[in-house]
Amino acid sequence: ILVQHIKAVLPGLKARLNTQMVSVVKELSTYGEITESK
Repeated sequence: ILVQHIKAVLPGLKARLNTQMVSVVKELSTYGEITESK
């Protein structure tokens, strides 16, 4: 039962995470070039 629930929920969760990642990346790109800290 739990596995079926996870399989049902995962696609929506992945899609939501992807859209959040895209918005974060877009927001970061508005700040200019990303400089890697060393």
